[in-house]
Amino acid sequence: KLDDRALLASVPEVPAEDRRAPVGDPLVRLVAEAFAAVLGRAAVPPHASFFALGGSSLQAARACTRIGKRAGRPVPLSSLYAHASAERLGAWLRPTASR
Repeated sequence: KLDDRALLASVPEVPAEDRRAPVGDPLVRLVAEAFAAVLGRAAVPPHASFFALGGSSLQAARACTRIGKRAGRPVPLSSLYAHASAERLGAWLRPTASR
């Protein structure tokens, strides 16, 4: 039998101020929305690591595919591992967006 309380206790808490914080940068917002979609969350804090939020390697690949489709260019999986937060991956996308 599943212990729902123990399972819920293992989920990291996101501070209330981070749950719906507006993201002004469109590339950071694009990445944060993709992270939230593949992680099944309403929103993610832009500074939080995708993996600290519970993301798996399969979900990371899905996020890169989703981001790449919306950005109109490939986003290698290695870029998400190197830049694991929405802020950092959005910053990485900025100089490469015109390629």
